[in-house]
Amino acid sequence: MFNISKERLKLYILAVLMTASVIQVGILWSYQYHGFPINFLPGVFARGAKTSSEGARENYFKPYQISITNGERSTFADYYIINKKHNSYERLWNSAQKCLEYILREKKGEKVDAEEWYDLIDRNEQTGEKKFTRLGTVCVFEFDSSIDIRIIAWFLNIPDIRTGEIRWIRKFAIAPEFDVNYNSAIYILERDESTGSETAYRFLIGRGESKLINELDLDNVFRNVRNDSKNLSFSAVGSLGNLGVPNDLLIVIPAKQFRKFDNLISQVPKTLKIKDAKSLTERNKLGSKILGPDSDSCDSTDFTGGIKFQNANNIYRMYDNGLLTYEFKSLASYNERGYIDDAFKNALEFISWRRDILTEPVEIYLSGVEILENSYRFLFDYMVEEKHVFFNYELEDSLPINHAIIIEANEKRVLSASWIFKEFEVASSGKQYNVSFIDNQDRLHAAYREEIIGTAYKIAYEVRRDSDNQELQPSWVVKSQSGAYYAVPLEKQ
Repeated sequence: MFNISKERLKLYILAVLMTASVIQVGILWSYQYHGFPINFLPGVFARGAKTSSEGARENYFKPYQISITNGERSTFADYYIINKKHNSYERLWNSAQKCLEYILREKKGEKVDAEEWYDLIDRNEQTGEKKFTRLGTVCVFEFDSSIDIRIIAWFLNIPDIRTGEIRWIRKFAIAPEFDVNYNSAIYILERDESTGSETAYRFLIGRGESKLINELDLDNVFRNVRNDSKNLSFSAVGSLGNLGVPNDLLIVIPAKQFRKFDNLISQVPKTLKIKDAKSLTERNKLGSKILGPDSDSCDSTDFTGGIKFQNANNIYRMYDNGLLTYEFKSLASYNERGYIDDAFKNALEFISWRRDILTEPVEIYLSGVEILENSYRFLFDYMVEEKHVFFNYELEDSLPINHAIIIEANEKRVLSASWIFKEFEVASSGKQYNVSFIDNQDRLHAAYREEIIGTAYKIAYEVRRDSDNQELQPSWVVKSQSGAYYAVPLEKQ
């Protein structure tokens, strides 16, 4: 009996030693890859990093803008932007995702000329070509930049995409009762941001399969937003003729059109401020917030303007102005991008370790994807109370940082990152600012003394490196064809 117990004891000790060995290997591996090499262990040891497609869709897969028009041709077609507080917003976006998932899973679209997309959007009775014999209310869902179709498929949990040629989605539109046969249609506009080339795809939805589209109830949504006197009407820029900008850009045409905006104050989160950078205790306390899985393995030193954390392969720098930078250092070469969805999951994991530093009302959304030679670059930005935040963070030894979060990653790991941590609060409310497209373009040209033709236009709060605790007012921000950004404050009434 004693011998049996002794053998069992040996077995238990051996099992404990084997488990400890695996964990030790995992810890050493984490220095290199931010994770354990055994698939089941992250679920046990990870601190709740939410990188499932369902969780990511809820947190980061958001449209830049949802707009709607009733399909009537007029001198200037009426569009209305549906804000997030509208009682139909969440229902529209949830239903739109189901429609997008349906066509990506089940349908094969027809490739059409991009002009068909623009004729769908531009209803001007003088410039529109009237290709559509019957066209009712149309709802347009727009991303801030083109999103790779593989990332969208991952967001929507689609393992097999039937669309074939589509590589990017910049915008998509849903048009119920599209033709004389009462078919509905979903259009996708593909835009390659690196070249500017565009292609459109049309997916016809027969009457017998249009339940998802009917659930949108777009006619009723349009009536509600049009009847609300607080909503401004917009027009497709094609209504003005050739301005050298995308014809589907929605703008406010009349001069001196004022809209109410809150002014904001931005500041570094209090949890990232330390009293004494030379104190090891203070540095360790900061490191526990920003280093994620490396918090127990990094040494720290202070330098003018910040603190540096480093272990064998990872270097973090936390600056007093809220900027966090990260670099991966290794003798191993990373010359393959791998699958973009795997790289994207690595980027989301980097964010999820540190997301709790930011408090409401800051929202993070995916604003761009760039394909590099050996990696991918993912861009994320902030929204505050439905308003976009634009960073013009000028650094002494590099180009300005224009996005809240920039992460370079491949399928193995994150290679580098920058993250500007800011909190926002309302400084003053109820001020009126001019949102006229022509007026703001004139102000931009006057400020920079040059003709600026952009690929993207938006109203956003501009945050500079020296703007902490200063009142921010909304600005007119234009991204030029060269990729440079230009900004000028909106005119105050």
